[in-house]
Amino acid sequence: ITMAGLLGRCGAMLILLKKLHWHPSSPWLPVPNLLHHHRQATCVMLQPHVMMSQVSPSTCLTTKNCSSLCRNATTCDDPVEFLDYLDKQSLQTCSPNDTASYIVQLGHCQMQFLRTILPWLEASYHVGYKQLLMADRLEEVSQRVKEHEHFIGLCTSLEQSYQDCDDKLLTYSALMLLYLGVHPESPIIHKLLFELRDRIPSMSVQGTSIVARFYLAMPKLDTITGRKIVNQLAKFLDTRQDWSGEDFSSLCVTTSKMIRLLSKDRLLAFFRLARQLTEEPQYLNDPKYIENLSVALIKIPDRVDVNNVEINKILTQLKDATLRNLNLLSYRGLRSVCNAIQYLRWQYSDDFRLKCEERAVSLLHDDCGIREIINLLTVCNSRTDRHILDVFEEKLYDKLEDCDGHLIGNVARCFNEVDPYHFSHRTFCKLQHVAADQGHAFSTYSGAMAHSLASLFVRRPDCKLEVHDKLTSFFLQYLDFMDHDMRYVSSVLLYLMLVPGCPGLPESVFERMLSSIPRWNMRHVSVTVLRLNSIGRRLSPICERQIDVLQVVFQMRFLELLPKVTTLNELCRVTRRMIRIEQNPTLLDNDVFRTVIDKYKELSSEDMDEITLNNVTGVFSNLKYYLPSLFEDMVKSINRMEVTLELKTSMQLLRMLGKVGYRPEEFDKFVSALLKIWQESYSQQNYRIVLFILCYLSRFHCFPQKELKHVFSMDILQTVDREVKEYHNRIRNDLMILNRACVLECPELGIPWFHEQYCRKKIRVHKNAASKMVKPPLERVLGGEQYLSTAVLSPYYYFLDFECVLDENRQTIHKTITNYGVKDTWQRVAILLQTQQKYCLNSEYLDGFNQVKLHHLKLLGYKVVEIPYYEWNNIKIEDFDGQCDYLYNKIFV
Repeated sequence: ITMAGLLGRCGAMLILLKKLHWHPSSPWLPVPNLLHHHRQATCVMLQPHVMMSQVSPSTCLTTKNCSSLCRNATTCDDPVEFLDYLDKQSLQTCSPNDTASYIVQLGHCQMQFLRTILPWLEASYHVGYKQLLMADRLEEVSQRVKEHEHFIGLCTSLEQSYQDCDDKLLTYSALMLLYLGVHPESPIIHKLLFELRDRIPSMSVQGTSIVARFYLAMPKLDTITGRKIVNQLAKFLDTRQDWSGEDFSSLCVTTSKMIRLLSKDRLLAFFRLARQLTEEPQYLNDPKYIENLSVALIKIPDRVDVNNVEINKILTQLKDATLRNLNLLSYRGLRSVCNAIQYLRWQYSDDFRLKCEERAVSLLHDDCGIREIINLLTVCNSRTDRHILDVFEEKLYDKLEDCDGHLIGNVARCFNEVDPYHFSHRTFCKLQHVAADQGHAFSTYSGAMAHSLASLFVRRPDCKLEVHDKLTSFFLQYLDFMDHDMRYVSSVLLYLMLVPGCPGLPESVFERMLSSIPRWNMRHVSVTVLRLNSIGRRLSPICERQIDVLQVVFQMRFLELLPKVTTLNELCRVTRRMIRIEQNPTLLDNDVFRTVIDKYKELSSEDMDEITLNNVTGVFSNLKYYLPSLFEDMVKSINRMEVTLELKTSMQLLRMLGKVGYRPEEFDKFVSALLKIWQESYSQQNYRIVLFILCYLSRFHCFPQKELKHVFSMDILQTVDREVKEYHNRIRNDLMILNRACVLECPELGIPWFHEQYCRKKIRVHKNAASKMVKPPLERVLGGEQYLSTAVLSPYYYFLDFECVLDENRQTIHKTITNYGVKDTWQRVAILLQTQQKYCLNSEYLDGFNQVKLHHLKLLGYKVVEIPYYEWNNIKIEDFDGQCDYLYNKIFV
């Protein structure tokens, strides 16, 4: 009898033993002959301990059989008794991942299993513990056994025998100790670090990858070790080898982890190597290699320009290879390819998406497990056709009962990514019931599950109150573990605050929450402040009070941590999320807001490297912050670079400047460099990128004639309809803005105005709320309502709050007369209410769009009268007469 044949059937046996009220003291029990290879319908008289004694130590324990056994093992009255029958030597020849999977599954079911398995590992160190160290799921296992007494013996054994370990085993041993909480300054960690550092020059690609994991897990990085890892990577990149898919994947992962220590030349060498490999048929016709390359591309951090020519070539070849080998890809490979393309924001055509979705549906067979269904569901997105989602939903609904706590979190994450409301109320409620019933596993899992569930239920809270009650109790249990998963606590808090009928957090939980905040780091604090500020529903008085207290405490903690930030890169990481509340900056305390901006000004310099530029532009490219000193430093840093700047960074900087409407001193030099980069890779750019650059250049009155003629040629305009279908009206609106700017500012180009029909359909007038306050005194100044037009559109469709017409003697003209036309000697007056939203968030500097609007209205012959909000709200013009005098001076003086 083999172990593989035995354990696959043990789960069914345990269920039967449970139903028959079996106890370990029972001498024997008649059971179906589940052990027979041909499954003959005979019965045998078999004692459980006799069954276990027949296991051969030379056989292998498979992951699938482990999962089957451990998922059903909790149905026993006393599962620990069952472990006594396991032959300890049966794990001797198991693969590391199978051994770890077995132990992880036991830990997921019940901690009693793990407490029983640890003495076993200690007693058979060379069998169990070394196998465990080699596992991919090392960190997950370690978190289950942290600070367990039996690991004292294991650490002692390791310290005595570490010199006899090979490179891989030694590194995994060091990682295990760090994950278990051994202090990084302890002697055993230092011994392992020095031993590994000496071995790096002779290590393989995979060995170097594991050492990089250990190096990055250390709280204080060792410079010598980091330099040796980088040098080893450089050697791999300089030496062309016959890479296997696994080796190259390890190289990609290690490069992405160490990317901040690599020079740009090394990074370019890495991408050249990747592109060379993708050109060789033996790689791209191998489905496994396609999967490995996709996984590696997902690891590329934001620092790398996704518009890089090498990456574009790799993605093009990867997409073509995927289509050629689509029917050979497994669900893992299909998921990895789609995730890589989406992550790198590459053009994801409808044709490619539909073919991938069809392949995903074809992989949904009757025996497909819940894990496979979830992985295939990640191929879908918010644009997936309804009938395809219906197929997934039908399969998923039948398998939801098989979900453990971890898989429930994955299902919730998929629902969040696609769209919660794409799925029926029946499926959604079943997910919530299963999540509520899995509460015993909920408290032992990481915060990712709690985060996914809480985020999903906040977005779609349509379930019964009794389910909410269960989920609330489990989320409260999760908060007992918040010291380990602080980054996810804010999602859980948000759910608990918004649950129907929730009076607020229990005082004990709230007090523990407050007491833990001094231990939170900057990232956890910034994320939680943002999420608490986003709560916009009506809450109970207790909830509102608790949120107010939390906001104050978190902001105080943020101000405590901010002085410790010493570089712009670090500041970008910790404020990226917090600073995104720019739509309503009053949500964040003004002192905190000003402190963050002052910190950016303080750390700004003219010697920023590419990483810093990319990080800063990533934070501010969507915002309207007026930071002239920072803008000047960034443009000077770019212009001083000897190497060619990547297109992504320059586009983000252009967008940041265009949003604000600030033109630095060296702007012309920057534009020349940008156009040079663009022209060198022009064939690689899609229409959206070309239109993006030209639109923002037009805000600075820059109109490169060659590129504009190309964009407005008939061949190029034929692609607009396809782009509009994929990106809705954004492409068409950008094209309209560029068309209007060219017609008004560059009539010599001969570009016609062809957006009249579009503007008539899409552009609507919306009265400003402030116009109700301004209109009465304005009518008095002009002589009556008949001389004033409200909420009108100018030629070329700019919105005007008010409009009037003055004759040669500066007298107002009745609006019915102006409907028939305006004489050349008359003066059109556009009166614009400049509300706070039209200015930069931190100053009274008009933003880029409204600056262009003023310029274009003047080109159209208007006299533009601005009424800024900060002038109108001045205390000196609060009375009606004061308002009339103010408006008269604006229009007539």
